[in-house]
Amino acid sequence: MNEAKSWRSKNWRIDVPVPIWTERLELRSCQDGDGAALADAISESYDDLYPWFHDGLGPRDLETSPAWQDVVACRSLAQFKARERLQFLAWQGEGQLVGSIEFFQPDWRRRSFHLAYWVRSSLQQQGYGVEMLASILRYSFDVLAARRILVGHAAPNKASAALIAKLGFRELSRLPMGSEMPDGTFVDGISYVMTDSSRLPATKVRW
Repeated sequence: MNEAKSWRSKNWRIDVPVPIWTERLELRSCQDGDGAALADAISESYDDLYPWFHDGLGPRDLETSPAWQDVVACRSLAQFKARERLQFLAWQGEGQLVGSIEFFQPDWRRRSFHLAYWVRSSLQQQGYGVEMLASILRYSFDVLAARRILVGHAAPNKASAALIAKLGFRELSRLPMGSEMPDGTFVDGISYVMTDSSRLPATKVRW
């Protein structure tokens, strides 16, 4: 077994403690039974999510099905346990799903992660995006020993641009025609990087 394959086979041993608590939220991996809450949040937010996640979203009828989201949640949990993809769901104290954060394409040898996230439509503009992401980013540096976190968005996504700026990411590149919109038009894709937690906004977080 070569070195890269040997490393991947040991990823599941990497400690990723959950849950994580912020002032208003509990963040944890998916669990059996989360499908109904996921379907409800996506049903409410589908029109807002589709322009930016259309490559990964299925038809509305599928994505808003609790049975399908149960399948998605089980798959996410398996990937979390294998350390192939880390999805954290953010919950309010009373049990409402606020949104999702995930580290995809993790490179554990380099401790490099790609970040994706969304906040349900009815809870946007209430500070949840900053609270979720500042907390998980601090956790990634303190617990996961992250060295590099990458995030990006299509140029027209002004909400993501504003949130990324608040978090202290540094613009890395702007790729002409790097993102495709649902109507087939191409727009710039903008990517950002963070290599330490020094610019993160203050937040109360524990795990």
